[in-house]
Amino acid sequence: MSNHAGSSLLCEVLGILDRYGVFTRLGRAQSQQMVLEIVTRACRHYDCNSGEVLEGHGELLGICYGCLATDQELEKGLCKRCRA
Repeated sequence: MSNHAGSSLLCEVLGILDRYGVFTRLGRAQSQQMVLEIVTRACRHYDCNSGEVLEGHGELLGICYGCLATDQELEKGLCKRCRA
């Protein structure tokens, strides 16, 4: 059972960071690195769901919510491999 409240909270935090221009200031590579660290920790240690955390932000950041790949073209948040 996933920690839906935790996932939703983190999704909102990503929205706040975006609204304040943090991702723009950091640039794409550092933003991806930071968000991947947050999502990985949240999923491994707090039972969050990467799809819920990245909802609405994954495509903006270029992070697949299925496998957390950053070097793929995304469609509806998923890379080609995860869509297959």
